[in-house]
Amino acid sequence: MAKALYELTAECGRYPWGWSMCYMPGPQYYRAILSHLHPQEVDYLNGLQYEARIRSYLLGRYAAKTAASQLIGEQDLRQLQVKNGIFQQPLLVSGDGHRHPVSISHSGDVSAAVAFPAELQMGIDVEAFDEVNVAAVETQMTEREKVTVRKLPISYEKGLMMLWTAKESLSKAVKTGLTTPFSIYEINQIELRPTYMVSTHTYFTQYVTLSVLGHRYAVSLTIPKLARLPEAFGQECQAFLAKL
Repeated sequence: MAKALYELTAECGRYPWGWSMCYMPGPQYYRAILSHLHPQEVDYLNGLQYEARIRSYLLGRYAAKTAASQLIGEQDLRQLQVKNGIFQQPLLVSGDGHRHPVSISHSGDVSAAVAFPAELQMGIDVEAFDEVNVAAVETQMTEREKVTVRKLPISYEKGLMMLWTAKESLSKAVKTGLTTPFSIYEINQIELRPTYMVSTHTYFTQYVTLSVLGHRYAVSLTIPKLARLPEAFGQECQAFLAKL
């Protein structure tokens, strides 16, 4: 597991946010999460039948609670409950009734989450390279994006996966999800940094997306463009992915 408390800084203010990533390759890890669930989450879990859904539910809840714990300082994860908003967007409710926006993603045995104050909009996405149909992903990319990816010092397939996670994390930040054509999240430029890549978007110019690539997974985080880029996140996320 990796977790941290960061701060986005901009001319308009300073905003703390929590991050967490979990790797749990097997049911023995899932059992350990049970003691951290809110009673209502336990009730919901008991109604699930399929292992894949149980795994994604536990991984997502644990990552979201851990990220929120970094943000608000609550160490007893049983006091934190992940609920859904009107568009099914996740919200974390603390023991005192306060609601905190969160973004959650999971793929394979990995989950990722960020928790942040209401003044921010953020989104995160993680994808396992071996669980996605690259040919299908390519159909969702614009010709401009395909040209951009071929210029990167990584394989074309990994580049497509990076684009996918970047666009999906943006869709979470703006709370549309995948309900709109994927082309609306088009990436028009990618800048290489030592530990991550920075993408800008054609139509959502007020956001940038940071993408970190590992051997097996890609992670993207979308933040407001006016904020300074969180260098520490790129370093710690890269270090976590290198272990998988």
